[in-house]
Amino acid sequence: MFSDVANTSVDVWNNSIACNLTTAFLLTRAVLPGMQNRRYGRIVHISSTTGTRVSNLGEAAYAAPKAGLVGMNMSLALEAAHMC
Repeated sequence: MFSDVANTSVDVWNNSIACNLTTAFLLTRAVLPGMQNRRYGRIVHISSTTGTRVSNLGEAAYAAPKAGLVGMNMSLALEAAHMC
């Protein structure tokens, strides 16, 4: 999975986004209605330090969805703050 951007296939890229970001997005959407109804809930996403800083060459396909997950969490915290 680790290779430079020029040599990363679209399939590898899409798989990394699907596994590391889209699944978290879909699961989050699935649980939000129940949290809204209860006006309570917690969502915990596990990311990586690679989401905030890339430490190795060839991590673009891994780092991009991890950074996306960090960004999604920050936005979600603001959007869902009224539920608590």
